[in-house]
Amino acid sequence: MYQVVYAEVRFLFKTPNSKVIEPWGDGFKTYLALVYHVRYDSSYTRLEAMNYPYGEHVIPGDAQPAISNTLKAISKRIPELADYGIAGLHFSLLFSLAWCVIFLYVLFRRLGLPAWYSIPISLAITFLSPPSERLISHYGLAHPAALTALLYGLLKWEERHHWSTSLGIALLIWFFSLIHFYFFAILSFTVAGYFAFSWLIQRRWALLPRYAMHFAVQVLLPFVFFWWWMMAGDPVTDRTSSPWGFLNYNTRPEGVFTSLTQPHFRWIHEHIIAIKQVDYEGKSYIGIVALVGFLILIGQVAVRLFAPSPRPLSPPPSFPCK
Repeated sequence: MYQVVYAEVRFLFKTPNSKVIEPWGDGFKTYLALVYHVRYDSSYTRLEAMNYPYGEHVIPGDAQPAISNTLKAISKRIPELADYGIAGLHFSLLFSLAWCVIFLYVLFRRLGLPAWYSIPISLAITFLSPPSERLISHYGLAHPAALTALLYGLLKWEERHHWSTSLGIALLIWFFSLIHFYFFAILSFTVAGYFAFSWLIQRRWALLPRYAMHFAVQVLLPFVFFWWWMMAGDPVTDRTSSPWGFLNYNTRPEGVFTSLTQPHFRWIHEHIIAIKQVDYEGKSYIGIVALVGFLILIGQVAVRLFAPSPRPLSPPPSFPCK
């Protein structure tokens, strides 16, 4: 993983606008959609390079509107920038790697870890994270800063349940969803999981209204925007009601908790029990440390849920004064 990321980062610095990472498949499709949208489309919403004669919305068309629409707007004043769509995509990947390191470092420092430990661990997690592997072709998902930025926002909200923090989280989900709409699901489920675990740990019914209102701001507010922007006035009249792929590209526990790229899992696969293979789309190995930490967290939550409540101390007996 580290060698793959290092090779791609070095390549992006040397030739940011003259070469591409993957000149075929999904990678080339992303370059084509983004560059075409910046140069030729008359609208910020429609991508005319796909789905003739209707065109397609920029989000399912994978034009990465957070990048392409920004370049498109600036190129109205500086026309030369319309030719730098490839560089814009590449530098967004580099900035995301850098911001991932920064957010991880700030998170570790706020949690009380020393700087000498936080710096190398932040770098290691960034370069070994599953999103970094998407630098090969799925560039929209190759943004590890998305989840770390959200975790930092949730930490800020944990410290102080303020509406401005919830609005900032909503803007964060909105922004990364404009890079790849899968991030809306990834970040929304993360927020929902945070609220669920937080309530299960405390088990205070009085918290539910507050949690529901902040969840509405953080998740439902960007959801309403995307529902309106993507569905309202859609000119395409022949969309299938049963799109292929949703139930085909999925994962199993083997794709999350094991990886045959690791020698210990290969040994288990060859000598103890065969590990089922999953499609490339379903591979997202989290690592031994994350697996052990996840199991410990689940165990702690289970203990708190099923542990008997401590009995209140009875007041000391009172004796009448003589």
